[in-house]
Amino acid sequence: MGLWIIFLTGLTVGGLTYLAVQGGLLASVAMATSSISVVLTLYC
Repeated sequence: MGLWIIFLTGLTVGGLTYLAVQGGLLASVAMATSSISVVLTLYC
């Protein structure tokens, strides 16, 4: 019983960490893309 709790806890924490990293990467790409579009709009 104790090993299953450890396994499920690790799986849950690992999944949440994965989602946090993916969200951060998505946000950084979105910010970089919006910054590029603003620069292109200003100079074109």
